[in-house]
Amino acid sequence: MSIPPGLLARRGTELPRQLWHLGGLMSIRATAGDTDGALSVVEQRAVRGYSTPPHVHSREDETLVVLAGELSYLVDGREGVLRAGESAFLPRHKPHRFAVISEEAHFLVLITPGGFEEMFQIVSSPAAENRLPGGDAHAHTDPAVMAAESAARGTTVFRDDPVERSRHLANLASGHAVLDSYRRLGELIAGPGPTPDDVVDGLVVAAKRIPEDPAHARALILLGVLSTSCHDAVTARLPEILAVVGSPNAEPVTLALDYLEAQLRGDDSAAALGTKADNVVEPGENSVLAPEVEDDYLRTHLTAADVPLLDLATGRWTQTLVDHVGQVLTLDGVDSPPGVLPFATGSLGAVNCSHALELLPSPREVLREVARCLRPGGVFTAVTARRSDRPTARFFQRQYEEASGVRSFTPTELTTWLGAAGLDLVDLRSPAGMLLLTARRSA
Repeated sequence: MSIPPGLLARRGTELPRQLWHLGGLMSIRATAGDTDGALSVVEQRAVRGYSTPPHVHSREDETLVVLAGELSYLVDGREGVLRAGESAFLPRHKPHRFAVISEEAHFLVLITPGGFEEMFQIVSSPAAENRLPGGDAHAHTDPAVMAAESAARGTTVFRDDPVERSRHLANLASGHAVLDSYRRLGELIAGPGPTPDDVVDGLVVAAKRIPEDPAHARALILLGVLSTSCHDAVTARLPEILAVVGSPNAEPVTLALDYLEAQLRGDDSAAALGTKADNVVEPGENSVLAPEVEDDYLRTHLTAADVPLLDLATGRWTQTLVDHVGQVLTLDGVDSPPGVLPFATGSLGAVNCSHALELLPSPREVLREVARCLRPGGVFTAVTARRSDRPTARFFQRQYEEASGVRSFTPTELTTWLGAAGLDLVDLRSPAGMLLLTARRSA
């Protein structure tokens, strides 16, 4: 099926209407001038291997109508195949591309509103004959000229030139012309189709330059964009990046980390890294609080006079308390209403809560009960998880918490709860992403 040249009224004849474009035969059957700008109709014949570069229009919609053969297409990340009699709508603002996958294909491209057909007429050579070009029978379409002419008409053509890509990645590593290189790589990443592996590697190298130049926060933004299609590759490199970036950061870096966190939210692979959150919080310290540090803290802040002593969660530290103060009470085998401790008011000399506060459903209410049961001057000690104040680290921490059914606390949060319960903070420290605190019952 073809459209007879006389079927559509044609007024403009300044530019050629029959073209050899990207190795196919293109016939402009209706221009914007023919339709008062409403639409353009382009008829094409092409062989297997013909494909458009990935591109996105800001002004026009396109509709593919297959007359014979088969086309594959990709629009906004969705793939499809069109056969004779089928059509697909390729809307503006959505990246798309299409290709011939049969031996030969015959199809129409309807462009609404019209006007973009002028780009084809400018960048393609006139067809000397009404046939598909062969070999060197025509001048090949220059991709750079096509990209420039498309841009002049509000359309971005995404080109992946390996040499150009390597040059821009090298610029990021060396710190030269970084703004233009980030823009070029951003266009590549935003385009449809897979992103080359070396882009992730190059952006990681660039992100490691953030301490010396916060402008490289752009690398974190692009990694966030990439995480939607390459989430495993991006997530695997995050601990490496964050260990170098450190904290505190300039505002642009913090905002970039916030964006990266937002893109990774809900990523199952992040939960597997949740146990590394402490390393992220304080890269210079061990990720796990050493047992001897906990024991020394308890021995320092509790004395033999602090009896009877209640250990809210029995564990390794319970024996440390027994050896240090003697009598230690536990809740093993004791029944009491939820949120209520089975002890008289003012009956306890001390209460310890090592690695238990984060497991309790209502920690604030438990602190009130602790204060009730302590005698005046009685001591409360706790070791618990500190909530990270770094956005990306907090993301990993939150994934781990949701998977493990635990929680973490900010120093301000716990200090407020302690004060409301009648407990005065005596000591608060935060080694290895944990909180070690001591409070005393008001007289």
